[in-house]
Amino acid sequence: VDSSTLAQAVEDAGYGARVLTEERAAEGIEEARRRELLQWRGRLLLGAALSLPLLGAMVADLWAPHGAAARLLMNGWLQLALATPVQFVAGWTFYRDSYFNLRTRNANMSVLVALGTTAAYLYSLAVVLWGRRIGTTATYFETSALLITLVLLGKFLEAAAKGRASAAIGRLIGLQARTARVVRDGRPTDIPVAEVRVGDLVIVRPGEKVPVDGEVTEGRSAVDESMLTGESMPVEKAPARLPRLGAESTQRPGPAPCRNASAYSRPSGRTASAMISTAAASGRCGLSGASGAWMSQGRSR
Repeated sequence: VDSSTLAQAVEDAGYGARVLTEERAAEGIEEARRRELLQWRGRLLLGAALSLPLLGAMVADLWAPHGAAARLLMNGWLQLALATPVQFVAGWTFYRDSYFNLRTRNANMSVLVALGTTAAYLYSLAVVLWGRRIGTTATYFETSALLITLVLLGKFLEAAAKGRASAAIGRLIGLQARTARVVRDGRPTDIPVAEVRVGDLVIVRPGEKVPVDGEVTEGRSAVDESMLTGESMPVEKAPARLPRLGAESTQRPGPAPCRNASAYSRPSGRTASAMISTAAASGRCGLSGASGAWMSQGRSR
């Protein structure tokens, strides 16, 4: 499936999508997160500014129902004017999300928020317009407005947390090697990591990052795997051992051959970053540079 087909499927589901090159991916993700955070903050500020007077009306009605402030804030037309922008401007995102979910025969939290707040709003609107006819004056504008505002607060905090996670993912991706030295036709050749295939013989020199997962076939050295395991001491690697992407060679000069042991051209570090970005928060990480070992990519994951 090509990228344009995937982007179209995402748009059909009600979300925005565009194809980014690998060079612009990190920049595009960061910009999208920043824009999302600003949007949620704007909705939250609008909802909070208009909901606080409605909350004040509820408190005034409980503690001083006959005061001038209570009479002003309990005015149905004033509450309608305050609640309407919250319902249909700040809360529009819930209606939009509900539409796309119901169109695909799914129901999520947005459907519940839209359904519950709309019921409270329409009932209160009917009371304002025909309260005397139906024999009641009780409205629930503050309920619908405060519910939307609180959900917006949760969405804003969630977007902020995603932004911090994206920054961590960017730092993780930055630890990956861009090229790998592969033996082709009997000669070592530097190629992009994406072009490494199962069974390739990869040379990892001291101080370099391990470009892919693999198994040492020749040589001995020690690698720093602290990014994965938290262990500060270098770990000895010898034939039949498995250095993973991201570990850094720390001693014993001279190249060490390894065979790529992953069935995927994507190494374990990139796999981990992809899983984190989709909120799986798990998966194998890459190491930053193996100590002179030859890796053979001969086993499937």
